[in-house]
Amino acid sequence: MSLVEVCEHRRVELGRLYCDVATRRGDRATNETGNRTCEICRVAAIRADHPCAHLDIGIDLTEHRDRSTLDAYHLACRISRLDVGDALDCTAECPYFEAIDEEKRAQYEAAAGARTKRAEDEEAARRVTARRTARDM
Repeated sequence: MSLVEVCEHRRVELGRLYCDVATRRGDRATNETGNRTCEICRVAAIRADHPCAHLDIGIDLTEHRDRSTLDAYHLACRISRLDVGDALDCTAECPYFEAIDEEKRAQYEAAAGARTKRAEDEEAARRVTARRTARDM
């Protein structure tokens, strides 16, 4: 089974694929993804190597000619509020380390879904405003 088939951050909505850990920061940022982008994504591998409940992961996806490209990974600790870079410092030796349990995972996923939905609503509002502005010119 490939990482694409088991990724908990990938969802389908109205026939399109979306990533729930996409940060959506920047002019061409998106959370819409595709099979190729998901296949090269390391989020599932990072989670498997660093199964701490406090590790927060985000990725930058940029839209290029109807395709998304994965540009960067962002890793931070929810407790220390520090950037953990490439996760080398995120180990069981960390004083804040807490193994992921299923209940916490569900809570984090629900929170990520709420952030994603809010970002999608904001993006839709920006697009409507841009269309109205262009139409009124």
